[in-house]
Amino acid sequence: MTDLKTLTETWKSTPNQPVHLIAYGSSNTELSWHSLGRHNWVDWVNCSLRVYIGKQVSLINQGVCGDTSDSLLTRLERDVYSFFPQMAIITIGGNDAGTGMSPSKFEANLRTLCSRMMEKDILPVIQTYYCPLYDEMPAEFVVFPSLIDINRKVAADCQIPLIDQYRYFEPMYQSLPKDYKTLFKDGLHLNPLGNAVMGIIAVRYFGMPDPVLPPDMESQIIKALALMDSCEKLPEPITSL
Repeated sequence: MTDLKTLTETWKSTPNQPVHLIAYGSSNTELSWHSLGRHNWVDWVNCSLRVYIGKQVSLINQGVCGDTSDSLLTRLERDVYSFFPQMAIITIGGNDAGTGMSPSKFEANLRTLCSRMMEKDILPVIQTYYCPLYDEMPAEFVVFPSLIDINRKVAADCQIPLIDQYRYFEPMYQSLPKDYKTLFKDGLHLNPLGNAVMGIIAVRYFGMPDPVLPPDMESQIIKALALMDSCEKLPEPITSL
């Protein structure tokens, strides 16, 4: 299985080789006005890649609000293949649950996405959603945990990297619900603080040092990470590459 940390080391050692990555998903990925003028998780990762790895690496945001796994299959040619990327980070499932897609259909779509990318020599990286505020979500979201498990299963079966955000978010939702809600804009979408936490977790999966924190959010981010870590041990940060 390809290791994300090994990839970052390879990219850092080849500064003249351009690297294009795609962030592929729905509103949890898309950069738009709902980010409230702040970085979302994609920006946190992209900044870290360019600061700690090099300017030859670019993470292109191809998230579209409202998308399902069906939608991702439909726009592969336009929004992924056309950039000739080496990697695509797939974060999908919220709208699939909300529209009543069956787990079997979701799994088939996710497997097809991964196989079609690999046919084009694009490494798919599956990223699980964070845990939504189930108490604020419609009844259809009872299926959501099974979609998370499908993400994990497909990554294991395809022997591709998994960034398991749900592993860290869900225990905090269960143990510290009041603090957990401070990460959210609504029941399904993270606010800038939640996006910072998600971005930092992804950065650690890539084996990079934690990002530089904005002074006006630094204490909030540090507190949120500490609370989450108290519920489920987070990936360890590194100090240098």
